[in-house]
Amino acid sequence: MKYQAVSAKADTFGRWIAIALGFSIPLSTALDNILIGLFVVCWMLGAGFPGKWHAIRSNKIAILSLALFALFLAGVFNPDAPIRDGLKYLNKYKELLLLPLLIPLFKDTSTRRHGLIGFGAAIALSLVLSYLIHFGLLPWTTMFHAEPGDPVAFKKHITQSLLTALGAFLFAVAARHEATGWKRTLLWALAALAVYNVLFMLQGRIGYLVLAALLIYLGFDWLRWKGMLAGIFACAVVGIVAFHASSGFHQRILKAAEEFSGWRQQNAAGKEDSIGLRLEWYKNGLEIVRDHPLFGVGTGGFPKAYAEKTKGSGRLETTNPHNQYLLTAIQIGLPGLALLLYLFYCQFRLARALPSVLERNLALGLMLTISIGCLFNSLLVDHTERVLYAWMSALLYSGLRPNSENTRIAT
Repeated sequence: MKYQAVSAKADTFGRWIAIALGFSIPLSTALDNILIGLFVVCWMLGAGFPGKWHAIRSNKIAILSLALFALFLAGVFNPDAPIRDGLKYLNKYKELLLLPLLIPLFKDTSTRRHGLIGFGAAIALSLVLSYLIHFGLLPWTTMFHAEPGDPVAFKKHITQSLLTALGAFLFAVAARHEATGWKRTLLWALAALAVYNVLFMLQGRIGYLVLAALLIYLGFDWLRWKGMLAGIFACAVVGIVAFHASSGFHQRILKAAEEFSGWRQQNAAGKEDSIGLRLEWYKNGLEIVRDHPLFGVGTGGFPKAYAEKTKGSGRLETTNPHNQYLLTAIQIGLPGLALLLYLFYCQFRLARALPSVLERNLALGLMLTISIGCLFNSLLVDHTERVLYAWMSALLYSGLRPNSENTRIAT
């Protein structure tokens, strides 16, 4: 078989792998890794490298993603960080390379549409299984991550709540743009089921915050400032109802308040509670940034730096401060944090240059989800979240118009 024929088949196969990855992300880490490996092979075997490189170099999001990875790569050689740990953490940031590689394959509108359908189908499947587990129609088996009172299916509750909140937004936005009556009804129903799942069934509190932000944005997109106020009011009403109607929601909110109060009273030392530990990690992490503001402690240097910071204090050590902004500043310094923030800023700003209202809405929804999630978790080192960010960013921002601001960085 001639090279041209192999290249054409590799490009076609790679495009379908990119679509399949959207279905895999909410379901299976192992399948993600297999698909990513196959995708890279197909990308290398495919034809049209000048066109692929042009698509990457003319896309501001792709270039910034590569630049951020380059800083993490340079951070591996920081003398404060063990090389072994640096390479381990660098492996977690490899999806910053996946983002630009995916962009040429998502240039086609049909490919982007199929990718979003696959992702939505996986969220819908997770929802169905979550409800079946919740109502006792599926057993609590090791096949799922579910525990009594936390009916998750394929992911643990923090990840599942974030994915489901984003899924609710995806279904709602798609319903607004769907012309077929029964499809629109189905999408609204899925959105409602996802919202209920986050608020009344799952235990991940990050889902509450993401869901509230997305609802407020939907209100603003619909009726501008009046809609934004309506969204804030709706969040308040739903929160009050959930607080009084759902024992799980009620307990999680009260527990968060108690943990925060305990930390403020300096009773959190040695306590294994979520809020207290996070605040302790943030406090000590900021002190590490203060001591190493320019170059940080290196990619992979956080565990060693944190252990040294808390040595002899009796405080619990950690390998993850559960805040991506803080972790980035600790590892590659304030310039690295500035680059990460600039990347997110450009994604917010360039969303308006996307070719359809649906994609513009979804891009802003994605960035609200990721930027809020990064405040409470290190999403770029957590597998599902980092693959989601890379995959959906590539899918949506591959549609940037040639005359938009993203071309300026390449000139």
